[in-house]
Amino acid sequence: MGTFSLCTLYAWRGICRSDKLQNVTLFEMAYSKWGGKLCSLCQDQRFARTGVAVGCDAGMCKTYFHVTCGQREGLLAEAHSEEVDQADPFYAHCKLHTDKNLLRKRRRNWLAIQMRSEERRKYKKEDEDSLRIKRRLAKSREKYTNSRLNKVQPWVPTQKMARLLTSSASACRALWRKSGT
Repeated sequence: MGTFSLCTLYAWRGICRSDKLQNVTLFEMAYSKWGGKLCSLCQDQRFARTGVAVGCDAGMCKTYFHVTCGQREGLLAEAHSEEVDQADPFYAHCKLHTDKNLLRKRRRNWLAIQMRSEERRKYKKEDEDSLRIKRRLAKSREKYTNSRLNKVQPWVPTQKMARLLTSSASACRALWRKSGT
C-alpha cells in the first residue's frame, strides 16, 4: 500500500471512508495539523515536527507519531474480518498500549517486506516473464490513464494557503543541506 494511502486511512478519520479512497487531496486536511504534534518515533529528530502525526487511540494517551514511523515500529492495527463493521477499523496505539507480541510480529513483518523489496530491486532480471509482465503493466497503465480522464476532479483551492516552513520535510532538508550541517 502506498504511503499516502496509508496516511489517509489512519490520519484522516472522518474526512473519507476507507472503502472509497479516490479523489483525496491534501487540501482537505486542516493546515493546523501539519507540524502540530511532535513525532515520538522519528529516527531523525529534525523531521519529528514535519508532516502530520496521529495520536495513540488509547484513551487519554498523549503520544503522537507519524503513520509511517508507526508502521515501521509495528504500532498500526487493522480490523480483523469479524471487526469490519466498526466505524473506524484502522487504529494506532503507542508502544505502551500495544500488545508486545503483536508489536514484535508486525515489526518483523515490516522488516521482512522491506528486505524483500530491497532484494527485488537489487536482483531485477530481464527475462521472458518480466517482458510479459511489462506489457501487461503498460496496458494497465493505459487503462488507468483513461479512467483518470473520466473521473471527477477534486476541489483545489484557487490561491495558496500559508503553512509553517518547519512543517515541510522537503523545505527542512533543503535548509539543512544549505547550512552544511
